[in-house]
Amino acid sequence: MAKLMPGRVRNEGIELFEKDLITIHQVSETQLDTTVDQHHLIYALNDSEITCDCDYFAQKGYCPHLAAIEYYLKNDKEGQRLLAELEEEQESSQGQERGHSFGGLFLEGLSLNEDDTVRYCLMVEGEESTFGSEIWWSIRLRRLPDERSYVIRDIPAFLKLVEAEGYYQIGKNYYEPLSLIQFDQASQEFLDFLGRMIPDEAKTNLDFILPNNARHLCLPYGFFEEGLRRMQDLDGFRFEWEGAEYRQLLVEDLTADAQLFSFDICVEPKMIELTVAEKNSQAFFNNRILFYQGVFYRLNRKQQKLLVGLRSLPIGSDLNKHVSFNLNEQAILAASLFDFRTMGPVKAPKAFNIKDFTPRFRFDLKGDSEVILTLAFDFDGFLVQDRQELSHLGFTSNYRHEQAVFRLMSKHGFTPDFQSSKRLSSSHELYDFFTNTLPDFENVGTVLIGQELRDLRVEQSPQVQVERQGNLLDISFDFSSLDDEDVDHALAALMESSPYFINRSGQLIVFDEATHRISESLKTLRARYSGKGHLELNQLTAYQLMDALSESDSVRFSKDFQHS
Repeated sequence: MAKLMPGRVRNEGIELFEKDLITIHQVSETQLDTTVDQHHLIYALNDSEITCDCDYFAQKGYCPHLAAIEYYLKNDKEGQRLLAELEEEQESSQGQERGHSFGGLFLEGLSLNEDDTVRYCLMVEGEESTFGSEIWWSIRLRRLPDERSYVIRDIPAFLKLVEAEGYYQIGKNYYEPLSLIQFDQASQEFLDFLGRMIPDEAKTNLDFILPNNARHLCLPYGFFEEGLRRMQDLDGFRFEWEGAEYRQLLVEDLTADAQLFSFDICVEPKMIELTVAEKNSQAFFNNRILFYQGVFYRLNRKQQKLLVGLRSLPIGSDLNKHVSFNLNEQAILAASLFDFRTMGPVKAPKAFNIKDFTPRFRFDLKGDSEVILTLAFDFDGFLVQDRQELSHLGFTSNYRHEQAVFRLMSKHGFTPDFQSSKRLSSSHELYDFFTNTLPDFENVGTVLIGQELRDLRVEQSPQVQVERQGNLLDISFDFSSLDDEDVDHALAALMESSPYFINRSGQLIVFDEATHRISESLKTLRARYSGKGHLELNQLTAYQLMDALSESDSVRFSKDFQHS
C-alpha cells in the first residue's frame, strides 16, 4: 500500500481476522478473490488492482477488510504461502518483461531515479538546547504541495535512505521512495552539506553533532557559517531564542559598532576606575561566537581572551563591572584601550590618548668586536633618547610597543635600554648579527649602521672560469678582493657548504646564492681542490658540468672546452 492505514483501522482488521471472518474463494496468478465480513474484496500486490465494495474503501482507499487480509497474509501460515505465490509470480512477470536476464536485473539495480519532478523540500527550526549552551536544529520534510511538514526524527538514517532512494514514511498517510533530485535545489545543497559534515557513525560518536538520539542537528564551529547560510536558503527557516523569533540571521566580525560592550574611564584623586557595561549576549563555541538580537558575531583570539576576562569580573549594584587601577598604571591601562576598542566604544580623558612612535636603531662598532646600540623613539619628529625623557612626556606613549622593542633587544643579547652594547666574540656571532639580528630590527623600525661596522661584511660573487687541461677540467675562482691565502680559505668554506668565512683582516666574507649553487654542483660532480683557487674534474663530467652551470652569469667556458 502506498497509503498507510491508521492504527485504529488496522486494529479493526485484526479483530475481523481473529473472528475468522475471512474466506478465500479463488486464487489467480496476481489476485485473491475474497470475502471479509460479508464484503467482497479483491487483493493484489499492485495497489491499483485492490477493490472492496464497502463505503469506507470508496472514501479512503483503504478499510478494515483490507487490513484483515494484509494481517492474514503476514501472520497466518496459509496466508503466508499465498502471499509467497503472489510475490513469486510478480517477480517472474517482471523478469519476463525484462527478458529474464540477470544482467538486465543487475543494471536496473545500478540505475538512479531520473524523474526530477520536485516533490519535496526541507525546512529548519532552531532552538535553545536543553542545556542552554548550544543550538539544536530540527529538520522538517514537506511533501509538496501540502503546507504541512514533518519532523525528521533520525537524521543520519534519513540521509542514508535518500542516498539509497528508499521508502520513507511521511506522516501517517504516505510511504514513498525519496530521491535527491526530487527535492528543490536549496534542499539538495543542504543534504549534500550534511553528507559532507556528518562522518561515518560506525566509526565516530556523533552525539556532539546529532544530539537527542539524532533527533536534532548541532552545527560544529567549522561548519557553522556554511550551515547557517544553507539553512536560510531553504523554503522555511525559523530560529527562536529567549522568546524572540528570527527568520533571518547575520554573521559578522565583532567591532565597536556592535556596542555589545562599552568602557568608561574616570580618573579620581587617588586611583583610576574603569567601568564596563555589557549587553546580554550569548557565547557559543568556547567564546568564538557571540549572539545578540539576530546577529552572530565572530571574535578573534584576542577578543576571546578579553571576553573571558571581562565576564570574570564581579557585577556591581548598578549591574556594571568596575575595576580600579593605581595612578602609576595609566600607561598600561591606556595601552589596553587599543584592545577594548575592538569590543566596544571607549570613553576616556585626553591624557589616555596614546601616541605611537617609530623606533630608531643605530649600530656602531667599538674596537674590534663590540657593537654599540643607540635607541631613540621618534614621535613624528620628536625624539626620546632616554628613560627620563620618556617618563616626562606630555602624552601617553604606546606602552606595549615599548615593551615589544625592549623584548627584541633582549632576544638578540642587548640590554633593554636606550644605550646598550654587545660583544661579537666569534665568527658565528658576527655572521648571525648580519644575517638574523639586523633583519629583525629592520622589520620593526629604522636601522642605521656605522661605516666601520658596515665594512665588516663583504658579499662575494666570484667569476668562475672552466678550461680543459689535458685529461682534466680546470675550474678557477676569481675573488677580486681576496689574496691567494684568503682564496684558499674561501674555496675550503664553499666545499664545506659554509655560507661565509672570516678573512685575515677580520672581515665577514659572505657568499651569494649563485656561488652556493655553483659549489654544490661541483661537489656533486666530485670536484677536487688543486690549490691556488683551482678545482679539478674528470673530463668525462664535461657534459654534466655544462648542463649544471650553463645558466649561471658568473661562469665562463673556454673555447676549447665548448668545442671539445
